[in-house]
Amino acid sequence: PKTPKPQNPKTPNIEIMQRLNTLQVATDPKIIQALERVDESLSCCICKSVMVDPVVCNPCGHLYCRGCIELMRKDRSSCAMCRVAIQGTVDCPALVELINLVQISLKL
Repeated sequence: PKTPKPQNPKTPNIEIMQRLNTLQVATDPKIIQALERVDESLSCCICKSVMVDPVVCNPCGHLYCRGCIELMRKDRSSCAMCRVAIQGTVDCPALVELINLVQISLKL
C-alpha cells in the first residue's frame, strides 16, 4: 500500500479547507469575529505579528516566532514574558496548522 506523503506544515490541509468552504465560514459574522480574536491571540509578543514558525519555550510554555526568540536569546537567555531561564524550544506543528487555517478563513 502507498504511504501518504507527509504534509508540509506551511501548506494547509486540503480536507479541512474543503470543510471550511462547505460550511461557508466567511458568511457568518460571528465566526469571522471569533476567528479574528483567535488570530489576535496567536500574536508573538516580541514582533507583535501573527507567529511565524511558532515554538514553545521550555520550561515556561510561552510561545514565540522561532526567529524572534532566537534573536532575543542572543542578548539574554530568559523568557520575554516571565523572565524564566529558557532551557530550549520545541516545535509546535499543530499551532502552525491552526494559524494557517485561521488566516485562510479570514481571507475567504
